[in-house]
Amino acid sequence: MPVPARDVVGLAVDGVATPDLYRGNAFRLSGLPTTASARDLSGATAGVRATLADPVRRLVHEWFWLWPGRPASPAVALHNRAVVAHYAAVEADPGEADGRAERWAAAYLCWHDVLAVDDCWDRLRERAAAIGDPRAGAAEVDALREVLPQALLTVHARLAVASVADPGVVEVQVRSLRRSGFGERVIDTALRTAVAARAECIRAAVEHLRGEPHGEAMEHALTIADGEDLHVLRTVLGGEHELTAGIADELAAHVRARVVAEINATRGDRPARRAAAVRAGIGHLEAAAALAVGARAKVHIGQDLAVVVNNLVVAMCDQALEDGEARPGEGLALHDRLLRNTRAHVARVDRLDAEAADRLRDDVVGTSLVLLFKYATVTRDVPATLVALRRLQGAATGVELRAELAEAIHALDTVLASPGHGPAIRSGPCASCGGRAGDHRPVHLTGPGRARTPVVTVRLPSCRACADRPIGTAGHRLIAGAAMAAAAGVAVVGGIATGFTFDGLAAPIAGCIGVAVLAGGLSARRRARRAAIARHPEVRALLGRGHHILR
Repeated sequence: MPVPARDVVGLAVDGVATPDLYRGNAFRLSGLPTTASARDLSGATAGVRATLADPVRRLVHEWFWLWPGRPASPAVALHNRAVVAHYAAVEADPGEADGRAERWAAAYLCWHDVLAVDDCWDRLRERAAAIGDPRAGAAEVDALREVLPQALLTVHARLAVASVADPGVVEVQVRSLRRSGFGERVIDTALRTAVAARAECIRAAVEHLRGEPHGEAMEHALTIADGEDLHVLRTVLGGEHELTAGIADELAAHVRARVVAEINATRGDRPARRAAAVRAGIGHLEAAAALAVGARAKVHIGQDLAVVVNNLVVAMCDQALEDGEARPGEGLALHDRLLRNTRAHVARVDRLDAEAADRLRDDVVGTSLVLLFKYATVTRDVPATLVALRRLQGAATGVELRAELAEAIHALDTVLASPGHGPAIRSGPCASCGGRAGDHRPVHLTGPGRARTPVVTVRLPSCRACADRPIGTAGHRLIAGAAMAAAAGVAVVGGIATGFTFDGLAAPIAGCIGVAVLAGGLSARRRARRAAIARHPEVRALLGRGHHILR
């Protein structure tokens, strides 16, 4: 069955459509004219004779070289102008940035004229007839006219790939190629052809990864992602191109599958070892997410990332519980470390899946609740435990967990108020004056807003002298103000009764001043006590959430 002329010509054209299009031209190498006879070719090199012995290849080489003719016909002159312009663009110094785009624009303009003028192609038909080989006739000339745009663009695309070390040059080359005036489909085929070998190398490397251990395969996949071959595809085709995106997504999917397998292999391991594997997996999944292009690939990696981060936080909680069981006296520090180390991970899950983040946050809070209760049991440091538990209330989302926290806080409040808790109270300084504590005092705080109903009662360590002294709240300031106003009224009434004489006013004025000084002194001391109490960690935490000291 005969091979179609287009396939034969396409194969011959593809063999010359490289950056060496003109350097490797048989007529340039031999110095012979395109009309050279078989006798003329007898003195040429073996390579030139072998090339020109094939009639189709000879037509292609004739096409991409200057045609003789003196005086040249309009068709010959038009063809030769296109060859000269194209030669100037192809052979330009890669480091010569000026005029590169203009040279390519001029070359494509000339070739468009050649493609449109039938006389140029009639001239090539005459040459095919002169060669006298049935393998190269009018059908092959028509096929060359059909594939010429593809050949021109393929030469240009391969030049762009060869210049990949200089991104600026590649950008100009690809932009000029896309402005060639040929159809988008032909342009895309030329670009794909230019990078086909690179794409095949990546696919072969990915196939080789299937037989490697999980850890090595992940590292090698990411190395391929950062390698030159994928860089060429991104630079020439663009990162969003179907071919580039498909290969990038394939690499990302490979990394994703290996991460999941590697983490699953650590089931049953100790929390510390599993956490280390999960941390490594998170890094690989984040690299895969950055590599992936397609929306579906990104969604799948995001879902896996949420699961893996969840596993890490659970492993950290398990490790904290294990440490708390071994060292319950360090429960408060373990709680602080757990919150600090899981905060960023929970936030990452929150960006991917808010409901999953709430469940994970409750896992952390529940773990902290266990750590803190064991800590309070061993150390009897109930005030510090209460501060930590009240902070956890704002983080918990589950109804049952919030109820457990409220129950724990109530239980510790009860313990703190009991007479048997005295030793723990005396271990801290007085919250009001800083002296030695031997008692406790209740401080009532309202809820956030303007409500004046006490909703929280905090029992603070106190010396016996400060235990019953009032706090300088707004109510006490009103009382002090009323006392001063009453003193002033007494002075005025006394003045009226004595005719506002100095002797008559002296006693009332002195009384007014005395009452004012006394009231001011009392108010200042109460404000100082209130300020000192407000600095206590437990009270400060409640004030920060919008509560107000009531009494």
